Amino acid sequence: MRSSMRIEGQFIAWDEKRHFGFIQPAHGGKDILVSDGSFDNKAARPSLNDKVSFEVELSSKGRERARRVRPLSDTDTKPQATAAHSPTEAAAEASPSATPHHHRRHPTASASSWDVPTLFAIPLFLAFFLFISAVWKIPKISLLWPLMMSIATFIAYAKDKRAAHSPEGEEEDRIPETTLHGLALLGGWPGALLAQQMLKHKNDQRVFRLMFWLSVVGNSVLCVVLSMSYAAWFLRKAVAETCTSLPC
Repeated sequence: MRSSMRIEGQFIAWDEKRHFGFIQPAHGGKDILVSDGSFDNKAARPSLNDKVSFEVELSSKGRERARRVRPLSDTDTKPQATAAHSPTEAAAEASPSATPHHHRRHPTASASSWDVPTLFAIPLFLAFFLFISAVWKIPKISLLWPLMMSIATFIAYAKDKRAAHSPEGEEEDRIPETTLHGLALLGGWPGALLAQQMLKHKNDQRVFRLMFWLSVVGNSVLCVVLSMSYAAWFLRKAVAETCTSLPC
């Protein structure tokens, strides 16, 4: 259940680790849950104690939560719910014809939203891998490993985002950041890169992104070391076979 009636309140709490918090309605009553997906513009998330306006909907578990949250401005003239009603009840009583329609801005996926390293990292890695495969005779079937790891990593990001946007979920539903970085280090970073951009998850956290790019560098170094080890083994094997084929 949801309504377009806007309610005013104060942004009083935010858990940075679990990505949800609470809004205290101006008319009183119980605090309203708010999560990453509740804001009209994620890049302009209100600061703590800021005045905000929002709409209310019921979650799948029947709990009130905020949606389309934005900082309160002088032009926001929406009627507020009275203290005698809960936000949901007041919103239900509002007439749709009396409430002007608000157009929600939907972000569009374009090249401009993808940073330069993101645009070029995957094709550069593919070219690099094909080059060392040709030079050091690395089996091209080994490309299946980063492909499978990327799929697993993308799924892990998707699950973590879903848990992050579900304030009623348990803490254990989140995927630890160390696990996400570990998957990237083991070859799943292309999938992580795609997930960060396509799912808009973890793409605006500087510390996390720094650790992510360090894991990309670490994976590249690991690829070189393993490729050189394979090349050395292949060379020794070829030399041994040549020696055994020569007449005594």
